[in-house]
Amino acid sequence: MAQQIRFFYIRCKKFAPIGRVASLYVTVGATLIFLFFCLHQKHFSQNSFDSQPEYQSNEEPLPQSPFGTADTTDAAFKKLYLHVLDRMNSSLYGFDRPGRLLPLMRLSRAERSRAYRAAAGRAWLRSQAVVVAATVRNGMAGLPSSLHNIQRLRALFNSSWLILVENDSTDLTRDYLHNLTLTDPTVTLLGCGRVNSPLPCRVKIRYSSGRIHKPGYKMKRSFTEEVERGLIMSALRNQYLDYVYKHLADQASMLLIIDPDISWMEWDLDNIAQGVYYFAAKPQLQQLCTHTTYKSNIYDPCTLSFHLNKRFGEDTKYPVVSYEKSLRDAPNNLPPVKVESCFQAVSFYRMSDLRSRRLLYERSPGEWICEHNTLSRQLHEVYIDPQMRLRVKDENTP
Repeated sequence: MAQQIRFFYIRCKKFAPIGRVASLYVTVGATLIFLFFCLHQKHFSQNSFDSQPEYQSNEEPLPQSPFGTADTTDAAFKKLYLHVLDRMNSSLYGFDRPGRLLPLMRLSRAERSRAYRAAAGRAWLRSQAVVVAATVRNGMAGLPSSLHNIQRLRALFNSSWLILVENDSTDLTRDYLHNLTLTDPTVTLLGCGRVNSPLPCRVKIRYSSGRIHKPGYKMKRSFTEEVERGLIMSALRNQYLDYVYKHLADQASMLLIIDPDISWMEWDLDNIAQGVYYFAAKPQLQQLCTHTTYKSNIYDPCTLSFHLNKRFGEDTKYPVVSYEKSLRDAPNNLPPVKVESCFQAVSFYRMSDLRSRRLLYERSPGEWICEHNTLSRQLHEVYIDPQMRLRVKDENTP
Protein backbone atom coordinates (compact mmCIF):
# COMPACT_ATOMS: atom_id res chain seq x y z
CA MET A 1 0.00 0.00 0.00
CA ALA A 2 2.90 2.40 0.83
CA GLN A 3 4.53 1.76 -2.58
CA GLN A 4 1.25 2.55 -4.32
CA ILE A 5 0.95 5.85 -2.47
CA ARG A 6 4.53 6.79 -3.42
CA PHE A 7 3.90 5.88 -7.07
CA PHE A 8 0.83 8.15 -7.24
CA TYR A 9 2.75 10.93 -5.53
CA ILE A 10 5.67 10.86 -8.03
CA ARG A 11 3.37 10.81 -11.06
CA CYS A 12 1.39 13.77 -9.75
CA LYS A 13 4.55 15.93 -9.17
CA LYS A 14 5.04 16.18 -12.95
CA PHE A 15 1.93 18.32 -13.18
CA ALA A 16 2.91 21.03 -10.68
CA PRO A 17 1.54 23.33 -9.44
CA ILE A 18 -1.81 21.62 -9.98
CA GLY A 19 -0.04 18.32 -9.51
CA ARG A 20 1.03 19.27 -5.99
CA VAL A 21 -2.56 19.83 -4.96
CA ALA A 22 -3.69 16.63 -6.66
CA SER A 23 -0.88 14.65 -5.05
CA LEU A 24 -1.96 15.88 -1.63
CA TYR A 25 -5.53 14.68 -2.21
CA VAL A 26 -4.33 11.33 -3.50
CA THR A 27 -1.99 10.80 -0.57
CA VAL A 28 -4.58 11.70 2.06
CA GLY A 29 -7.31 9.67 0.36
CA ALA A 30 -5.17 6.58 -0.01
CA THR A 31 -4.06 6.82 3.61
CA LEU A 32 -7.66 7.09 4.86
CA ILE A 33 -8.68 4.07 2.79
CA PHE A 34 -5.77 2.09 4.22
CA LEU A 35 -6.66 3.01 7.82
CA PHE A 36 -10.34 2.21 7.28
CA PHE A 37 -9.42 -1.21 5.89
CA CYS A 38 -7.20 -2.01 8.88
CA LEU A 39 -9.79 -0.91 11.43
CA HIS A 40 -12.55 -2.84 9.68
CA GLN A 41 -10.47 -6.02 9.71
CA LYS A 42 -9.79 -5.63 13.42
CA HIS A 43 -13.47 -5.06 14.20
CA PHE A 44 -14.51 -8.06 12.12
CA SER A 45 -12.00 -10.39 13.73
CA GLN A 46 -13.22 -9.43 17.21
CA ASN A 47 -16.94 -9.89 16.50
CA SER A 48 -17.12 -12.74 13.99
CA PHE A 49 -17.03 -15.51 16.57
CA ASP A 50 -19.31 -14.34 19.38
CA SER A 51 -21.18 -11.10 19.86
CA GLN A 52 -21.39 -11.53 23.65
CA PRO A 53 -18.61 -10.32 25.94
CA GLU A 54 -16.36 -12.78 27.73
CA TYR A 55 -16.40 -12.89 31.51
CA GLN A 56 -12.99 -11.85 32.80
CA SER A 57 -12.33 -12.64 36.43
CA ASN A 58 -10.90 -9.77 38.46
CA GLU A 59 -10.62 -11.76 41.67
CA GLU A 60 -7.99 -10.39 43.99
CA PRO A 61 -5.36 -12.69 45.60
CA LEU A 62 -6.67 -14.30 48.77
CA PRO A 63 -5.45 -12.79 52.05
CA GLN A 64 -2.69 -14.69 53.83
CA SER A 65 -2.01 -15.05 57.52
CA PRO A 66 -0.57 -11.83 59.00
CA PHE A 67 1.06 -13.70 61.90
CA GLY A 68 4.76 -14.43 61.94
CA THR A 69 6.54 -17.18 63.82
CA ALA A 70 7.60 -14.75 66.55
CA ASP A 71 4.23 -13.04 66.78
CA THR A 72 3.05 -12.44 70.35
CA THR A 73 -0.62 -11.88 69.48
CA ASP A 74 -3.08 -13.35 71.93
CA ALA A 75 -3.30 -17.07 71.17
CA ALA A 76 -7.10 -17.22 71.41
CA PHE A 77 -7.55 -14.32 69.00
CA LYS A 78 -4.97 -15.79 66.60
CA LYS A 79 -6.79 -19.13 66.55
CA LEU A 80 -10.17 -17.54 65.85
CA TYR A 81 -8.73 -15.22 63.21
CA LEU A 82 -7.07 -18.08 61.36
CA HIS A 83 -10.31 -20.04 61.51
CA VAL A 84 -12.27 -17.21 59.87
CA LEU A 85 -9.49 -16.72 57.32
CA ASP A 86 -9.52 -20.41 56.41
CA ARG A 87 -13.30 -20.44 56.03
CA MET A 88 -13.14 -17.41 53.74
CA ASN A 89 -10.39 -18.82 51.57
CA SER A 90 -12.24 -22.15 51.20
CA SER A 91 -15.60 -20.55 50.35
CA LEU A 92 -17.33 -21.95 47.28
CA TYR A 93 -18.29 -18.48 46.04
CA GLY A 94 -16.79 -15.02 46.08
CA PHE A 95 -16.76 -11.53 44.57
CA ASP A 96 -14.32 -10.13 42.05
CA ARG A 97 -14.34 -6.68 43.66
CA PRO A 98 -16.40 -4.78 46.24
CA GLY A 99 -19.89 -3.86 45.11
CA ARG A 100 -20.28 -6.64 42.55
CA LEU A 101 -23.93 -7.71 42.53
CA LEU A 102 -23.63 -11.41 41.69
CA PRO A 103 -22.09 -13.91 44.13
CA LEU A 104 -20.24 -16.21 41.71
CA MET A 105 -18.83 -19.70 42.15
CA ARG A 106 -15.05 -19.57 42.29
CA LEU A 107 -13.40 -21.41 39.40
CA SER A 108 -9.85 -22.42 38.65
CA ARG A 109 -8.24 -21.38 35.38
CA ALA A 110 -8.92 -24.80 33.83
CA GLU A 111 -12.53 -24.77 35.03
CA ARG A 112 -13.25 -21.60 33.07
CA SER A 113 -13.14 -23.68 29.89
CA ARG A 114 -16.56 -25.06 28.94
CA ALA A 115 -14.93 -27.80 26.84
CA TYR A 116 -12.88 -28.91 29.84
CA ARG A 117 -15.94 -29.02 32.11
CA ALA A 118 -18.04 -30.90 29.56
CA ALA A 119 -15.39 -33.57 28.99
CA ALA A 120 -14.63 -33.94 32.70
CA GLY A 121 -18.34 -33.98 33.53
CA ARG A 122 -19.10 -36.74 31.03
CA ALA A 123 -16.19 -38.81 32.35
CA TRP A 124 -17.38 -38.41 35.95
CA LEU A 125 -21.01 -39.25 35.12
CA ARG A 126 -19.95 -42.65 33.78
CA SER A 127 -19.23 -43.67 37.37
CA GLN A 128 -22.32 -42.09 38.96
CA ALA A 129 -25.92 -43.14 39.63
CA VAL A 130 -28.92 -40.83 39.45
CA VAL A 131 -32.59 -40.97 40.44
CA VAL A 132 -34.89 -38.90 38.23
CA ALA A 133 -38.12 -37.99 40.03
CA ALA A 134 -41.28 -36.09 39.13
CA THR A 135 -44.98 -35.64 39.71
CA VAL A 136 -47.33 -35.56 36.74
CA ARG A 137 -51.02 -35.08 36.00
CA ASN A 138 -52.51 -34.97 32.51
CA GLY A 139 -49.02 -34.85 31.08
CA MET A 140 -49.44 -36.48 27.70
CA ALA A 141 -48.78 -33.25 25.79
CA GLY A 142 -45.24 -33.08 27.13
CA LEU A 143 -44.31 -36.56 28.37
CA PRO A 144 -42.91 -37.91 25.06
CA SER A 145 -40.60 -34.89 24.72
CA SER A 146 -39.50 -34.98 28.37
CA LEU A 147 -38.88 -38.71 28.47
CA HIS A 148 -36.94 -38.58 25.21
CA ASN A 149 -34.52 -36.05 26.71
CA ILE A 150 -34.45 -37.80 30.08
CA GLN A 151 -33.50 -41.11 28.49
CA ARG A 152 -30.68 -39.43 26.55
CA LEU A 153 -29.40 -37.92 29.79
CA ARG A 154 -29.75 -41.16 31.75
CA ALA A 155 -27.49 -42.86 29.21
CA LEU A 156 -24.57 -40.71 30.42
CA PHE A 157 -24.76 -42.26 33.91
CA ASN A 158 -23.48 -45.63 35.05
CA SER A 159 -26.96 -46.43 36.39
CA SER A 160 -30.25 -44.59 36.82
CA TRP A 161 -33.85 -44.88 37.94
CA LEU A 162 -37.02 -42.98 37.04
CA ILE A 163 -39.66 -42.44 39.75
CA LEU A 164 -43.00 -40.87 38.78
CA VAL A 165 -45.96 -39.91 40.97
CA GLU A 166 -49.22 -39.69 38.99
CA ASN A 167 -52.64 -38.65 40.23
CA ASP A 168 -56.05 -37.67 38.88
CA SER A 169 -55.16 -37.72 35.18
CA THR A 170 -58.08 -37.70 32.77
CA ASP A 171 -55.96 -38.41 29.68
CA LEU A 172 -53.79 -41.49 29.00
CA THR A 173 -50.95 -40.47 31.34
CA ARG A 174 -51.42 -43.38 33.76
CA ASP A 175 -51.58 -45.97 30.99
CA TYR A 176 -48.57 -44.47 29.23
CA LEU A 177 -46.43 -44.56 32.36
CA HIS A 178 -47.61 -48.01 33.40
CA ASN A 179 -46.54 -49.37 30.03
CA LEU A 180 -43.06 -48.01 30.69
CA THR A 181 -42.84 -50.04 33.90
CA LEU A 182 -43.63 -53.20 31.93
CA THR A 183 -40.65 -52.77 29.62
CA ASP A 184 -38.15 -50.99 31.88
CA PRO A 185 -37.54 -52.29 35.44
CA THR A 186 -35.79 -49.03 36.39
CA VAL A 187 -39.07 -47.09 36.01
CA THR A 188 -41.41 -46.94 39.03
CA LEU A 189 -44.94 -45.54 39.00
CA LEU A 190 -46.41 -44.33 42.30
CA GLY A 191 -49.77 -42.90 43.34
CA CYS A 192 -52.58 -43.72 45.77
CA GLY A 193 -50.33 -45.96 47.83
CA ARG A 194 -49.72 -48.40 44.97
CA VAL A 195 -46.55 -49.24 43.07
CA ASN A 196 -46.65 -49.84 39.31
CA SER A 197 -50.41 -50.21 39.31
CA PRO A 198 -52.47 -49.62 36.15
CA LEU A 199 -55.47 -48.63 38.25
CA PRO A 200 -56.45 -44.94 38.15
CA CYS A 201 -55.24 -42.85 41.09
CA ARG A 202 -58.10 -40.58 42.17
CA VAL A 203 -57.01 -38.30 44.99
CA LYS A 204 -59.63 -35.65 44.16
CA ILE A 205 -58.46 -33.43 46.97
CA ARG A 206 -60.36 -30.16 47.46
CA TYR A 207 -59.41 -26.81 48.88
CA SER A 208 -61.22 -25.70 52.00
CA SER A 209 -63.31 -23.52 49.69
CA GLY A 210 -64.78 -26.69 48.18
CA ARG A 211 -63.07 -26.32 44.80
CA ILE A 212 -61.13 -29.30 43.45
CA HIS A 213 -57.39 -28.78 43.30
CA LYS A 214 -55.92 -28.49 39.83
CA PRO A 215 -52.23 -27.86 39.04
CA GLY A 216 -50.92 -24.97 36.98
CA TYR A 217 -50.42 -21.28 37.56
CA LYS A 218 -53.29 -20.28 35.28
CA MET A 219 -55.93 -21.44 37.76
CA LYS A 220 -57.13 -18.39 39.69
CA ARG A 221 -56.96 -19.07 43.41
CA SER A 222 -57.61 -17.12 46.56
CA PHE A 223 -54.73 -16.61 48.99
CA THR A 224 -55.98 -19.46 51.16
CA GLU A 225 -56.22 -21.73 48.13
CA GLU A 226 -52.65 -20.84 47.18
CA VAL A 227 -51.49 -21.84 50.65
CA GLU A 228 -53.38 -25.13 50.38
CA ARG A 229 -52.05 -25.73 46.87
CA GLY A 230 -48.53 -25.60 48.32
CA LEU A 231 -49.46 -28.18 50.93
CA ILE A 232 -50.94 -30.50 48.29
CA MET A 233 -47.93 -30.27 45.96
CA SER A 234 -45.53 -30.77 48.86
CA ALA A 235 -47.33 -33.92 49.93
CA LEU A 236 -47.34 -35.28 46.36
CA ARG A 237 -43.62 -34.61 45.90
CA ASN A 238 -42.79 -36.09 49.28
CA GLN A 239 -44.12 -39.39 47.97
CA TYR A 240 -41.19 -39.78 45.61
CA LEU A 241 -38.72 -38.53 48.23
CA ASP A 242 -40.05 -41.08 50.73
CA TYR A 243 -39.72 -43.87 48.15
CA VAL A 244 -36.19 -42.80 47.20
CA TYR A 245 -35.02 -42.69 50.82
CA LYS A 246 -36.38 -46.17 51.45
CA HIS A 247 -35.17 -47.91 48.28
CA LEU A 248 -32.55 -45.98 46.29
CA ALA A 249 -30.79 -43.29 48.32
CA ASP A 250 -27.93 -45.61 49.29
CA GLN A 251 -27.29 -46.54 45.65
CA ALA A 252 -27.52 -43.13 43.96
CA SER A 253 -25.17 -40.16 44.22
CA MET A 254 -27.57 -37.64 42.66
CA LEU A 255 -31.25 -36.76 42.52
CA LEU A 256 -32.69 -34.99 39.49
CA ILE A 257 -36.16 -33.44 39.90
CA ILE A 258 -37.97 -32.33 36.76
CA ASP A 259 -41.28 -31.09 35.38
CA PRO A 260 -42.19 -33.85 32.89
CA ASP A 261 -45.27 -32.27 31.30
CA ILE A 262 -43.25 -29.66 29.38
CA SER A 263 -42.42 -29.90 25.68
CA TRP A 264 -38.69 -29.25 25.30
CA MET A 265 -36.31 -28.22 22.61
CA GLU A 266 -33.62 -30.88 22.24
CA TRP A 267 -31.35 -30.82 25.29
CA ASP A 268 -27.69 -30.05 24.68
CA LEU A 269 -26.10 -32.76 26.83
CA ASP A 270 -22.77 -30.94 26.92
CA ASN A 271 -24.56 -27.98 28.52
CA ILE A 272 -25.74 -30.34 31.25
CA ALA A 273 -22.47 -32.28 31.60
CA GLN A 274 -20.40 -29.12 32.03
CA GLY A 275 -22.72 -28.06 34.85
CA VAL A 276 -22.94 -31.41 36.61
CA TYR A 277 -19.12 -31.39 36.57
CA TYR A 278 -19.26 -28.99 39.52
CA PHE A 279 -20.63 -31.76 41.75
CA ALA A 280 -17.42 -33.69 41.10
CA ALA A 281 -15.12 -30.71 41.61
CA LYS A 282 -16.94 -28.90 44.44
CA PRO A 283 -17.81 -31.23 47.36
CA GLN A 284 -19.68 -28.39 49.11
CA LEU A 285 -22.16 -28.00 46.22
CA GLN A 286 -25.62 -29.26 47.23
CA GLN A 287 -28.00 -28.15 44.45
CA LEU A 288 -27.57 -26.87 40.89
CA CYS A 289 -30.40 -25.60 38.67
CA THR A 290 -30.45 -25.22 34.93
CA HIS A 291 -30.91 -21.86 33.23
CA THR A 292 -34.25 -22.66 31.60
CA THR A 293 -35.94 -20.15 29.30
CA TYR A 294 -39.30 -19.92 27.56
CA LYS A 295 -39.84 -17.33 24.83
CA SER A 296 -36.60 -15.58 25.82
CA ASN A 297 -37.75 -15.19 29.45
CA ILE A 298 -36.59 -17.15 32.43
CA TYR A 299 -38.90 -20.10 33.07
CA ASP A 300 -40.64 -20.66 36.39
CA PRO A 301 -39.43 -17.44 38.09
CA CYS A 302 -41.49 -18.19 41.21
CA THR A 303 -38.94 -20.86 42.17
CA LEU A 304 -35.98 -18.50 41.89
CA SER A 305 -35.15 -16.53 45.01
CA PHE A 306 -32.03 -14.42 45.14
CA HIS A 307 -30.08 -13.48 48.22
CA LEU A 308 -30.68 -10.04 49.61
CA ASN A 309 -27.69 -7.98 48.62
CA LYS A 310 -27.16 -6.89 52.22
CA ARG A 311 -26.09 -10.42 53.04
CA PHE A 312 -23.00 -9.91 50.91
CA GLY A 313 -21.95 -6.31 51.42
CA GLU A 314 -22.79 -2.78 52.44
CA ASP A 315 -24.35 -1.70 49.14
CA THR A 316 -27.96 -0.70 49.87
CA LYS A 317 -28.70 0.74 46.44
CA TYR A 318 -29.94 -2.63 45.24
CA PRO A 319 -31.89 -4.29 48.09
CA VAL A 320 -32.74 -7.30 45.91
CA VAL A 321 -30.68 -8.56 42.98
CA SER A 322 -32.55 -9.68 39.87
CA TYR A 323 -30.85 -12.70 38.33
CA GLU A 324 -32.84 -12.35 35.14
CA LYS A 325 -31.95 -8.69 34.66
CA SER A 326 -28.34 -9.36 35.56
CA LEU A 327 -28.11 -12.01 32.85
CA ARG A 328 -29.79 -9.96 30.15
CA ASP A 329 -26.44 -8.58 28.99
CA ALA A 330 -24.26 -10.96 30.94
CA PRO A 331 -21.03 -12.45 29.60
CA ASN A 332 -21.55 -15.73 27.79
CA ASN A 333 -19.32 -17.68 30.19
CA LEU A 334 -20.57 -16.41 33.54
CA PRO A 335 -19.90 -18.92 36.39
CA PRO A 336 -22.74 -20.40 38.48
CA VAL A 337 -24.58 -17.83 40.61
CA LYS A 338 -25.39 -18.46 44.28
CA VAL A 339 -29.11 -18.17 45.07
CA GLU A 340 -31.45 -18.80 47.99
CA SER A 341 -33.58 -21.25 46.01
CA CYS A 342 -34.28 -22.40 42.47
CA PHE A 343 -35.85 -25.17 40.42
CA GLN A 344 -36.29 -24.03 36.80
CA ALA A 345 -38.00 -27.33 35.83
CA VAL A 346 -34.69 -29.25 35.98
CA SER A 347 -32.66 -29.32 39.18
CA PHE A 348 -29.85 -31.57 40.43
CA TYR A 349 -29.28 -32.36 44.11
CA ARG A 350 -26.43 -34.17 45.86
CA MET A 351 -28.15 -37.22 47.29
CA SER A 352 -25.98 -37.49 50.41
CA ASP A 353 -27.03 -34.01 51.56
CA LEU A 354 -30.71 -34.93 51.25
CA ARG A 355 -30.37 -38.45 52.65
CA SER A 356 -28.37 -37.47 55.75
CA ARG A 357 -31.32 -35.41 57.04
CA ARG A 358 -34.08 -37.07 55.01
CA LEU A 359 -35.18 -33.66 53.80
CA LEU A 360 -38.75 -33.18 52.66
CA TYR A 361 -40.80 -30.32 51.23
CA GLU A 362 -41.91 -28.39 54.32
CA ARG A 363 -43.95 -25.24 54.79
CA SER A 364 -44.58 -22.57 57.38
CA PRO A 365 -48.08 -21.41 58.45
CA GLY A 366 -49.60 -19.16 55.81
CA GLU A 367 -46.80 -19.80 53.32
CA TRP A 368 -47.89 -19.73 49.68
CA ILE A 369 -44.61 -19.75 47.71
CA CYS A 370 -43.70 -22.59 45.37
CA GLU A 371 -42.96 -25.85 47.15
CA HIS A 372 -39.54 -26.11 45.51
CA ASN A 373 -38.36 -23.08 47.48
CA THR A 374 -39.03 -24.95 50.71
CA LEU A 375 -36.63 -27.76 49.78
CA SER A 376 -33.88 -25.44 48.53
CA ARG A 377 -33.86 -23.25 51.61
CA GLN A 378 -32.87 -26.24 53.76
CA LEU A 379 -29.60 -26.38 51.82
CA HIS A 380 -26.73 -23.91 52.03
CA GLU A 381 -24.89 -24.17 48.71
CA VAL A 382 -27.53 -23.66 46.00
CA TYR A 383 -26.58 -22.31 42.56
CA ILE A 384 -28.06 -21.68 39.15
CA ASP A 385 -25.75 -22.21 36.18
CA PRO A 386 -26.12 -19.68 33.34
CA GLN A 387 -24.30 -22.10 31.01
CA MET A 388 -26.64 -25.01 31.76
CA ARG A 389 -29.08 -23.71 29.17
CA LEU A 390 -32.35 -25.47 28.33
CA ARG A 391 -35.24 -24.13 26.26
CA VAL A 392 -38.94 -24.86 26.73
CA LYS A 393 -40.89 -25.32 23.51
CA ASP A 394 -44.35 -25.29 25.10
CA GLU A 395 -45.53 -25.13 28.71
CA ASN A 396 -48.65 -27.22 27.92
CA THR A 397 -50.47 -25.46 30.75
CA PRO A 398 -54.24 -26.08 30.59
